[in-house]
Amino acid sequence: MRSRGLALLLIALFVVPPSGAFAEPPPALARLGSLVGHWETRPQTGGPIRVSYRFVAGDSALVQTFVTPSGKETLTIFHADGPRVVATHYCGQGNQPRLRLDPASTPGRLIFVFVDATNLATPAASHLIRLELRLDGAGTYTQIETYETAGQAETSTLTLHRIKAR
Repeated sequence: MRSRGLALLLIALFVVPPSGAFAEPPPALARLGSLVGHWETRPQTGGPIRVSYRFVAGDSALVQTFVTPSGKETLTIFHADGPRVVATHYCGQGNQPRLRLDPASTPGRLIFVFVDATNLATPAASHLIRLELRLDGAGTYTQIETYETAGQAETSTLTLHRIKAR
C-alpha cells in the first residue's frame, strides 16, 4: 500500500507542472522552435557542417547539435528563464559560455550576448560572446558566431539549408 502511494506521488511530480511554472514559453523560444529538424552547409573547404535542433525536457529546452566535418560535436541549449530566453553553449574547447537574448532582437533576428562562462581557464581564453540566428525563411537560416580571444573578436557566418534526416 505504501509503495502505491509513493508511486502516485512520483507520477504527480513528473506529470503535473509546478504551480510556479510559466504556462507559455517566451515568443523567441517558440520562434527558435521553427528550426526543429536537420540543417547543412557546405563551406568552400572541408566537408559539410551539419546542425540539428530538437526539443527535450517536455519541450522546455531546445537543443542545437552542431557537427563539424571531422565529426566533432558541440551543443547549445536554449531555454526560458521566466520571460527571457537564455542559451548555454557547450563548446568543443571545454568551456560553457552562457548567453541571454538581447532585447534588441527581432522575431527574425535573434541575438544572444555573453553573460558569463563556466570552466573558462582565463578571461583571455577563447569563448563565444555573441550568437545571432537569422531566420531567413522556411528552408534557410544564417548563424553568426563571434568568439573572443585575448580581447580580439573573430566572427564567422554560416548559411544553413534544411535537409531531410539521414
